[in-house]
Amino acid sequence: MLVGKAIAAILLTLCFGCFGKRPDCDRRPLKNSNALKSPGNNGFQVIVKPYPLNGSLDEVTGYIPGEKYTIVIQGWKTRFTIQTFRGFTLAALSSNDENEPAGLFQLKEDGDIRWSVDCWHAVTHSSMFPKANVSVIWQAPPHDEGCVTFKAAVLEYPNIWYMDDDELTKKLCIRGIASLIYYNTHKAGYDSPKNLDATEECCSCDEAKYEVIFDGLWSRQTHPRDYPSLEHLTHFSDIIGASHSRRYIMWAYGGYASDGMKELAEWGSTQAYEQEIREQVGVLIQFAQICIRGAYLQASEVRTIIKARGLWYPNVQGITRAMFRVDRYHHLVSLASMLGPSPDWVVGLSSFNLCLKNCSWIDEKTFYLYPFDAGVDSGITYMSPNNPSIPREPIKAITTKSPADPRSPFYNADSDTLPPFAKLTFRKDKVYPSECKDSSEYLLASRASTGETETSEDLENKGKKECTVLNWAPWSLCSATCGKGIRMRTRGYKNPVKAHIMGCSRQMNEKQFCNALLSVCHGSENFNDQCAASPWAQWTECSAKCGQGMRSRVRNYLNPMAIKQCSIQLTENENCTGSAGLECNVVEDPHCQATQWSEWSPCSRSCDEGIRLRTRLLYRPENQESCKHLELLQKESCNLLSCDTFMRTHAAEICSELMERGQCEGTFPRYYFDSGTKTCRRFTYTGCKGNRNNFLVRSKTYAYSLVTEVVHEDNDLNALRDTTTTRDNGTPKDCVVSGWSDWSECTQTCGRGMKERVRTILSPARNGGQPCPVELVEKARCRLRPCSVVCRIGSWSSWSACSASCGTGVQIRQRVAKNPHKQPECPAQQTEKRMCIESNC
Repeated sequence: MLVGKAIAAILLTLCFGCFGKRPDCDRRPLKNSNALKSPGNNGFQVIVKPYPLNGSLDEVTGYIPGEKYTIVIQGWKTRFTIQTFRGFTLAALSSNDENEPAGLFQLKEDGDIRWSVDCWHAVTHSSMFPKANVSVIWQAPPHDEGCVTFKAAVLEYPNIWYMDDDELTKKLCIRGIASLIYYNTHKAGYDSPKNLDATEECCSCDEAKYEVIFDGLWSRQTHPRDYPSLEHLTHFSDIIGASHSRRYIMWAYGGYASDGMKELAEWGSTQAYEQEIREQVGVLIQFAQICIRGAYLQASEVRTIIKARGLWYPNVQGITRAMFRVDRYHHLVSLASMLGPSPDWVVGLSSFNLCLKNCSWIDEKTFYLYPFDAGVDSGITYMSPNNPSIPREPIKAITTKSPADPRSPFYNADSDTLPPFAKLTFRKDKVYPSECKDSSEYLLASRASTGETETSEDLENKGKKECTVLNWAPWSLCSATCGKGIRMRTRGYKNPVKAHIMGCSRQMNEKQFCNALLSVCHGSENFNDQCAASPWAQWTECSAKCGQGMRSRVRNYLNPMAIKQCSIQLTENENCTGSAGLECNVVEDPHCQATQWSEWSPCSRSCDEGIRLRTRLLYRPENQESCKHLELLQKESCNLLSCDTFMRTHAAEICSELMERGQCEGTFPRYYFDSGTKTCRRFTYTGCKGNRNNFLVRSKTYAYSLVTEVVHEDNDLNALRDTTTTRDNGTPKDCVVSGWSDWSECTQTCGRGMKERVRTILSPARNGGQPCPVELVEKARCRLRPCSVVCRIGSWSSWSACSASCGTGVQIRQRVAKNPHKQPECPAQQTEKRMCIESNC
């Protein structure tokens, strides 16, 4: 975000420098050289691939509006050599007007690619190191703007470069008629996608199982205007939905929210909605119940109740998924999730038909989701206080023009474009061949043996009695004392060890929005329209030309009368250094002009002392060496709530969170507390995202799990004391410890491993009583069957000679795999490559 602001400042300055005229574009990949362009492309090419890559080798042949793609520039490669290059420039241009850019490149903050200072919409290299390929993310235009032409220039050696010829130009057009139909359903605004065939019958006799994947996109970067100031409250609630027949409508634009939808839209609660879905009883053609073997059963209009975990901060941009089944009668799917915090805003899909006219099932379908107003609350902003709509209003899409209120975070009088909030993908998992049946048979098939409609959890854990769960614990207290907060509840497996072995995936905790006893925090702008304020203005110039000075920024109440009753901060001041430096000895160099300082980053730690950063960029990065005297990075310390206080306050919530590996590709050993088995377990953290149940050392995990026990018992956070011994001047009491738990499963599946068991402190020692034992964990070796040997690996050979006699080349070395069991592959790496440079040119 910081870099994005700096880039925006650069582009703005460049545009102002042109006095309204669009700057000329110089896409040559080299500067300060008179070398002429070489003809042809010498093997270099532009390739368009899917995003994310996921190992795919397929090229993209057409684009879908708004989708992201990976644009790759690479040279030829053989078994022993890879063609490298030093620099490049890449632009995406409209085929209708090659002076106009098409789509948008998205750059990583610390990548090898930057924006070009000589062509405002092109990207270029940030270093001259040799590279075998480069890739950049490109988002297609949100509308059908015709074909897009990618044009690249490549600098192979300091004075040898190619541009636009042959495969350095790539043309990409909108993909097929199906994509146009898909896109036309979005044209009239930001409705969730509607299916024009929802009223048609399905002719497929086969049944199908689908996976639905919900991918959160909403963030401060995608929707910066008035983003919720209480970021820890941002979330998509638990997802509720159903695969159903044409006789049932879960929600629809222009309709009115049911009581279940009202609970979801206002609080993120799915219980009432789930009960409504369960009660959808079908009415047969004969308007009678069906008699089978002497028993009367009610038939359901719903095949599967779809339930998926919500995405809560800091994992709002995560992924959640669920499974469901469809058949000839139940061929539509609907779902919804609250966007929070908000008055009553929801994202979702209504009555989408998965059945095709050729009597088969859709393989895969992706939609982008935009919010709609459920019509049960009249709030305008994310943080509006409760303002019930009585009577309820029709469900309607939220757009840049509706509501037509400048206070809306989506209002934009000059644009119709609103970035999507989530992506929804339906992916066919399996088809079950079947003969065609009468509608009454499908109705009965939708009921399980218990007479209950199956849920997505039942489908995912079908046939696993080890996945049986206990009842939900009571809801916790609301986390806020005024305004709105979070409450949660948990449950566990009846047999946690067996559930872990079987890979059960039932939801173990639920979170909901909650209203504190004081619905409005006095004097606060949060959930208080009376104290709402405008966004902060830009920082003023530093008050000093040299040495230490001050700069400030202001904002105003939206309601001028609020100054009498509100006390929020309207002015911010901070220290700054003049452009001539602290010692007043810096002469401003026009080649070293820099952007304004970015906003301060969040503190590097959520508790105790950390650091925060801010940065600025040179307008001309190529002058970085001569401008190294200019400060581009500033650091300062930040001190928040102590970690001990923070962890004790939130221990119950943290220790009940499910293990999250994260979404990157690192391998970091960490520990988490398993609330089901009451044990500390090791897992591999991937390096980003995840949640707070993530500890570097085992002892920390147990320490906070003990606090969790106390919190659950007393529910009094202020009464927490040291769990080893406490003094209250009463009778001495010895520490009470639980018995040992069952042994955990072995850490290995074959050969030698370790197992462990734990005990917990039930009651700490008081007033000098017998202290608690230090050993709360006991370990033992476990021996299993010998591991089968898949393959044995020989030693590495010597490195080969460099593949190039001059310049950059490649060396390789190999080792031989001996595979006694004749497995199809040996997983160990058998070939290694490294770069080599020969200077005898």
